[in-house]
Amino acid sequence: MIRLFLKFFLCLLMTLLTVVATADDQTPTFYTLNRHDGLSDNNVLQLMQLADGRILSVESEALDIYDGISFSHIRRQETDARPLQNYFGATHVYIDDEDHLWLKSWYSIACYDLRHLCPWEEMDSVLPDSLLDFFIDSRGQRWFVMKDGIYEDDSDIKLTPSSPDLIPQDIDCMGDTVYVFFNTGTLSAYALADGTLIYSSDAYPVSERQLYDHTSLVIQGPDSCFYQIRTKQYRSIFLRFDPQRRQWKRLMAVDYLLHSMVIQPNGIAYITLPDGYLRYDLSNGDVIYLKDLHLPDGSLLGTGVNAFCQDRTGGIWLGTYDKGIIYTSPLSGLFDTQTLDIPLRPILSAIYLHSQKVMHDSIYSGEQPLITEEPPYVRHLSLRHDQNSIAFQFSTMNYVRPRATCYRYSLNGDWHTVTADSAAAGYVDNRGALYLPLVSLAPGHYQLDVMAASRPDRWDDAETVTLTFDVLPPWWQTLWAKALFTLVSLIIVAGLVFVYVRSLRRRMERDAREQQLMLRIQNLAEQVNQYESAAAQLVLYEPAAEQSSETAEETEETTGPSTQDIEFMNRATQLVEQHLADPQYTVDQLARDLCMERTGLYKRLMALMSTAPVVFIRSIRLHRAAELIREGNHTITEISELTGFGTVSYFGKCFQREFGCKPSEYAANPD
Repeated sequence: MIRLFLKFFLCLLMTLLTVVATADDQTPTFYTLNRHDGLSDNNVLQLMQLADGRILSVESEALDIYDGISFSHIRRQETDARPLQNYFGATHVYIDDEDHLWLKSWYSIACYDLRHLCPWEEMDSVLPDSLLDFFIDSRGQRWFVMKDGIYEDDSDIKLTPSSPDLIPQDIDCMGDTVYVFFNTGTLSAYALADGTLIYSSDAYPVSERQLYDHTSLVIQGPDSCFYQIRTKQYRSIFLRFDPQRRQWKRLMAVDYLLHSMVIQPNGIAYITLPDGYLRYDLSNGDVIYLKDLHLPDGSLLGTGVNAFCQDRTGGIWLGTYDKGIIYTSPLSGLFDTQTLDIPLRPILSAIYLHSQKVMHDSIYSGEQPLITEEPPYVRHLSLRHDQNSIAFQFSTMNYVRPRATCYRYSLNGDWHTVTADSAAAGYVDNRGALYLPLVSLAPGHYQLDVMAASRPDRWDDAETVTLTFDVLPPWWQTLWAKALFTLVSLIIVAGLVFVYVRSLRRRMERDAREQQLMLRIQNLAEQVNQYESAAAQLVLYEPAAEQSSETAEETEETTGPSTQDIEFMNRATQLVEQHLADPQYTVDQLARDLCMERTGLYKRLMALMSTAPVVFIRSIRLHRAAELIREGNHTITEISELTGFGTVSYFGKCFQREFGCKPSEYAANPD
């Protein structure tokens, strides 16, 4: 038993010693991303971290952007590029302040729109026709190299080299000074305000200019110095320039190519080689050559490293010739349990609408796309009322301990903190990705703020990602719809008032006509009484009989209808009865048969009977129909045809209006 315990203790001790030795050798463990993980090509030419934290990988046929969860792709084609006369180096990548990626490679330049993952269509309109070379400084400003000088885009600044033999190979700004690095190893400093030459300085003697005049790579270090790699064929030199002292320092000269480099905040420089990379300590000049990469499964990977990138968390990204991307972090380790404190920024990696991933060119229901840019660039959304169930996915570039990523988010000011182990299960997964669903949102304006950290008690407000979105109300709840409803309601009320006033006016007119008719009847009754009194006087006074008779006739003529009126009414009635069964017999035909104008017929009938010709004809038809119903020899349908009505329903409607009951009811009770 003791022997078993001693064996176990010795094995554990050897394991710890191996880990310690590995740490002392500063040989970290690496993780790979290749075609199997979504990379377009395992031959990586360049690596760069974008401003939002994502990693850009440049391959020969594609540009890949990794957001910590998946890759987005831009396909490269020969037609994307245009000639660039003075650039004869390998792949060089720039990002301007408008999120355009500029790619220089072997006498050509191309530009791609990172917001839309496509070639930038306006590149030719931006670049001058006689362009020799192109640069972007650390501010994101573009510089054009022309035959007569160097120009800053969108400004009047012109930099003039002191000699026409000087070919610019790098341009960068620090403070209010522009630094131009030429092919001869000469550096010229210009005033950023007006382009005036301040001073020039040579990195090495004139005798060495032809040794390193092929390509140049310049970066700014954390010590406010410029670090430069110059190459030619299979020879390289590593230099440092101090702008404060205006001094150059030769750090290293080797007989092989140095590809790319990064300078860590702790003063450690990593430089890639064709078969590995170098670790250069800037404080003492110590160099460690690393070739074999230790993979997570314990195996060693001997591969050429083509590109190098360090992210904000201190993680190192290596681009290889045929193994894809290799990643490691100085904070990672098998037995590393210390508390992490690394800067993290959330990246909006995906948007889901009704559980379906939204693409920047997806069109819904024939309308405009919901988003017109890639999700990391989206800052505002406008949603219809039926798009009120939406979800956002956020990621970070935390590869040290992704599951330990913490998120803090608020929707309109109400803050919540979630982790992979929090009660809100399903929000943060083991990759450190936050999935935030927002379901059944009411119409209104929303502001979503998201923060990320490696510790739940360390939050950086400067790294907050803010997204605003509006859920629009349905059309019937919009302001213009309410205004329309109000207008329609007012029109309806006005119409009802108009109908009521009109009907009231007609009723009053009808009552007035009835009163006039009653007055006429009373007048007729009085005239009849007078006529009877006159007749009685004829009997008593025979000598006055003739005079009384004449008076009675005059009274009758003045008070009752004339003989012509009676003949007219009889003739009109006779004509209607003759054409009783003809539904086409109209007012116009009656007027022609009476040798009258339609207007004259209307006026005469209104004067005699206070009724219109149409009503006159219909009344005769209806009274004849009533007679036929009383006779009982015909059906209602037959009677409607015999009296000139087109349909039974129309006949019934007119009959009920005239007699106050339906034809069938009238037939059942003709009395």
